[in-house]
Amino acid sequence: MKRRKTKGKRCHSSWEHHELRIPAQLRLLSRLLAVPVHRMVQEFIDHLSMDICGRGDDQRSCALSYLQSTGYGRQRYSVEQLGELLEELNAQRREWPGYEQTHYDGVSLDRYQVDRRHWLWSWYNRWRDRQKRHGQ
Repeated sequence: MKRRKTKGKRCHSSWEHHELRIPAQLRLLSRLLAVPVHRMVQEFIDHLSMDICGRGDDQRSCALSYLQSTGYGRQRYSVEQLGELLEELNAQRREWPGYEQTHYDGVSLDRYQVDRRHWLWSWYNRWRDRQKRHGQ
């Protein structure tokens, strides 16, 4: 996974850039609400991925309910396993030390990001190995 910095934004992986078809309804709704479409989409992504940038528990819960209602991943994991997989992501998000800090110095975020990357790859590999094999 190739990483690069973008000016004024978080690091992005080259594989994260996709073209999205934004329906006119959403573009018009975003104008009426005075909220840019990219902000709506980014916040949904943050909530669904259990990122520390999300707004709160209600939004995360709604995003997870949506994901579970789609049936994504059911060919690879049981419903119970999907719940466990998502709860592990949420538990990792709660490890962010900034939730307890009254003053933020920047060092904690850097340390957290390094630890989080290691944890995420370990988490991913563990769950990849637990996938149902074709025909199981």
